[in-house]
Formats: sequence, structure tokens, C-alpha cells
Amino acid sequence: MRRLEWIFTCLCLLACSACRGAAEQHARPASEVAAATAQPRRDAPALSRTDAGSEIAARAVGPSAPEPSDAPEPSDAPERREAVVFGSSSVKSSLGRVIEADLERWGFDVTRRGVVSAGLARPDFCDLREVLNTMPIGEETAAVFVYVGMNDGQAIWLRPSERDESGERWLAWQDPRWSEVYTRRARRLFRSICERGAERTIVLLPVAVEQGSLERKMQRIRKLQRRAARDASCATPVSTLGDREAFARDAKRLRLRDGFHLTTTGAELVWRRVQERANLLLRAPGLRDSRPNNAPPPGLPR
Repeated sequence: MRRLEWIFTCLCLLACSACRGAAEQHARPASEVAAATAQPRRDAPALSRTDAGSEIAARAVGPSAPEPSDAPEPSDAPERREAVVFGSSSVKSSLGRVIEADLERWGFDVTRRGVVSAGLARPDFCDLREVLNTMPIGEETAAVFVYVGMNDGQAIWLRPSERDESGERWLAWQDPRWSEVYTRRARRLFRSICERGAERTIVLLPVAVEQGSLERKMQRIRKLQRRAARDASCATPVSTLGDREAFARDAKRLRLRDGFHLTTTGAELVWRRVQERANLLLRAPGLRDSRPNNAPPPGLPR
């Protein structure tokens, strides 16, 4: 019995000693505790610099930090902000100015160039392919507006590569090959714009004209340009017709005295008609709407 009491007394003394040690440890200043815990064990292997860095990084992220993913972070494609308006003298004058003004108002950086008497029939006079090569068209180009054809109702001057064995340089308007050569030229022009990276090429077909004989020629040229545009990956042919029955509106003429160049009023009506029929900048795939509050251009249905 005395032996059991003696064992019980020893156990109590040991428990009291442990309690006093824990209390003293808790009462030590935090700096002393940190210094004590920071000292490595004498029998522990020393860490190399690489291992030490890995251990510090592991402590920072915690043991359950996930492995970094190899998948690229999603990124939006850069928004295209450039537009080009290109063609004959109508682009140099009222029609080009009206289009340029609206594109700039919608936030595009616009480059406009119209060449007097230019077209696809007479590269000996003005080679539109060479002119187009000087225009700033690339991956940042949202749209290229093309307006040509009014000067093309005539004989075609053949490039050396287009001539047959006879070497004839001219192809008459009535020649059966005329439509074939003209369509091929238009197709190459439109495709070259797509190949340079433009998002879309808007082919504005020639407007209606007052003179009957010229209008009949334009009917043929519109058909050929439409066919060529449909063979180019980024091109869309857009009709500009609607004035044939009346070339004046509210006592204001829609054509100049020559009967085919547009007055400012005529250009505004044509441009509004183009917007309504094609929704060019509102719904065209790939073109981002830059107008405030996504408002459609004037004349477009909401």
C-alpha cells in the first residue's frame, strides 16, 4: 500500500513540473520564442540555397497550393479601328466625303483617296492596283469601301499578259471577252484587299445615272462587279440604286450637270440607302460597333 502511495506521489510531482515548464515557455518574450524556433537542430542536414529557396516558397504558398497551369490566359483580339475609302472621282468628292465623315464620327481612323477618271478599263491611264498598293490596308483595317465603274463603259486596254497571239492591245466594249476580262480584274482587285488582312471589303456598285445609254452600260458593270465581289472572301457587293425615277428631291438635284456625279444631297441619300440595305457597320460580322450606346447610324432600324 505504501508502495502505491509513493508511485502516485512521484507522478503528481512530474505533472506539476511539466505545468511549470509550459507556463514559463508561454511567459517568455515572443522574440526569444522566435529565435529559439528559428535555430536549426544540430543533427539536421544543412539546406542548400536552392532547397532553402524552395522551402521558403513552399511556406509562402502553403502545402495545398495548386500547380501552375500551362494553358494560356484568354485575351481579346485587338479592336480594328481603321477604315479606307477608295475609288474614282466620286470618292474624291461628295460621296467620299459623306462616308468619311460618318466613319470618323463613329470612331474610325479613315484614309480616303479618289482618283479622277480612274477605273478598271484603262490601266494605261491609271492603274488602280498600283494606287491601291499605296493605301494603308492591313490587319488593323476594319473595312475598305470601294467605288469604281462609272468610267469603265468603254474599250479595255489589255495588259501584255491579257493579250492573245495577235498582240491586240484593245478589247472593244462589244467584244464577248470584255465581260470576262473585266470580271477577272475586279475579282483580283477585291481579293488583293482581303489578302492584305482587311476584315471586310464593301463594294459600292455604281449609282443610277440620268443618261440612258450610260445607265445601260452601268447595268452590265454592276452585274460583273457583283459577281467578282462574291468570289472574294471578304467582299460584299452593295447596291446604291434608288434614284432612277427621280433625280431631284425637294427641288434639290441629286446629280451634277454631267448626270452621274453626285451632289451633296444625292451622296447623303445614297449613303443612307447603303446603311439601310446592308447594315454595314451595325451587323457586319467581325466589325465592332463603336457608336455610343450601340446606337445605329442615322436611317438604320433600331
